[in-house]
Amino acid sequence: MFLFCATSSLSVNDVAAQEKQTQSSILVSPDWLADEMKSNKDLVIIDLPFRKTNYKVEHIPGAIMLDWRVDIIDSKRVDLYRLPQKEDLEKLMSKIGVKNDSIIVLTDDMANRASVRMYYTLKYFGHDNVKILNGGTAVWKASGRKMTTDQPEITSSKYKVSETKEGFFVQMEAVEKAIDNDWQLIDGRPNEQYTGAKPGKAFHTNKAHKRLGHIPTAKNIPWKANLNKDGTFKSIEELRKLYESSGIDTEGDVVTYCNEGLHAAMPWFIFRELFGNQDIRLYDDSMAEWANRDDTPMKKTK
Repeated sequence: MFLFCATSSLSVNDVAAQEKQTQSSILVSPDWLADEMKSNKDLVIIDLPFRKTNYKVEHIPGAIMLDWRVDIIDSKRVDLYRLPQKEDLEKLMSKIGVKNDSIIVLTDDMANRASVRMYYTLKYFGHDNVKILNGGTAVWKASGRKMTTDQPEITSSKYKVSETKEGFFVQMEAVEKAIDNDWQLIDGRPNEQYTGAKPGKAFHTNKAHKRLGHIPTAKNIPWKANLNKDGTFKSIEELRKLYESSGIDTEGDVVTYCNEGLHAAMPWFIFRELFGNQDIRLYDDSMAEWANRDDTPMKKTK
């Protein structure tokens, strides 16, 4: 696992500067994107709006829309919001003109929730040159830059997945073992769903789960806690304090989950891409599987 603090010769200020540079190279600003749009022919902007109509009303010039509820999941298990099949991702990327060497910038109007899930998906399938517009479309618009209703011209490509990454996700059996070993569990749902005061729901279907509560030993860091009021990510220093204040070792082994695997991508992104922790796994089926069985342990808290 690569850690920013591993080089003892670096001062505290050097480490902070290095972390800030890492964050800004992955989470890009409207200024950065505007400059790249002018000069980079290999740039592809993918917009994942909450509703299709939001994109039709206005979007960033040149952005190509994908439906986060349908396009980036396994069509055979829509209820579980699983990663798409390799062949389906290849068809999708080819259809919207993405090449294997394209620079992809992701945006949405959901405080980057869909963007981090798509980031996770692309990284799993070996596309490393991918970035997120920090704060999404709202931050672009707030910067005073142009929005449009124009549909971009798309030239299809022949996209091929060259590899899939190991260690990105775990199955239910591994989570069951994690309860009794040193793996830490992070529940990224709203607190009232974690405690069991309200039922958890699969966000993409709005379907409530059968049982309430959370997986035993899991700590709750609601996805919104990772963000500033404008929807941009907090600094790495603030994020470390957020998790460590809840008793989570940011350098240890972690499994993250939510209702269906969408919101769980946010702590996965933070731990792997910002903290440099390679020992982070996402329970992709999450509570859509766990809370709808009768043989898995659940806990409620008052």
